[in-house]
Amino acid sequence: MKVSELGEFGLIDLLAEMVRQTQTTKAELVIGIGDDGAAWHGDTSTQLATVDSLIEDVHFSLASISWQELGWKAMAVNLSDIAAMGGVPSYALVSLALPKNTEVDNVTALYKGMIELAGQFGVVIAGGDTSRAPIVVITVTILGSTQNQGNNILTRSAAVAGEKIAVTGYLGGAAAGLEMVSKGLQLDAETTACLKRAFLHPHPRIAEGQILVEQ
Repeated sequence: MKVSELGEFGLIDLLAEMVRQTQTTKAELVIGIGDDGAAWHGDTSTQLATVDSLIEDVHFSLASISWQELGWKAMAVNLSDIAAMGGVPSYALVSLALPKNTEVDNVTALYKGMIELAGQFGVVIAGGDTSRAPIVVITVTILGSTQNQGNNILTRSAAVAGEKIAVTGYLGGAAAGLEMVSKGLQLDAETTACLKRAFLHPHPRIAEGQILVEQ
């Protein structure tokens, strides 16, 4: 069976089952594989971690996004996973795989985007890794925590019928922005700015997550 036949979620389920059968789960672990992030009990709060990758010509095209926008987005998608759990982000680790002919100015622009957004939430870029690759691959890991020691965490896996769903922004805005940018669609100035911002410059809903986790 090919990965394409199994599908992303089928592959995650398969790997999660392999881990479950071969590793002893620690009592501190609250959330493992399969949600927005992992969670485990720390000394004074529940710790959170999430990781995501952006791959050239799969998740983005350098023909339609600037390096600074790419840095912002790479940080934003990971901060948003912490926000979705009702957590507060603290540290980031950044792994860059770059072609050898990549301009240094482009890499510094990438980091400017990440630093700008991270600074808005007091997130410190604490380390990472660099390596050579035929295409650009950006992997960001975010470490954060909840505000208490309890299991007061928002999760996708715990959602049940009848619960309220909260939405910020416009549903489908980022997808519409991708469609507009990738196909060169010509729209009015206000709509273009709104959709481009949703796709290239998303804003993590950290504060909103804090409100929702208390409901």
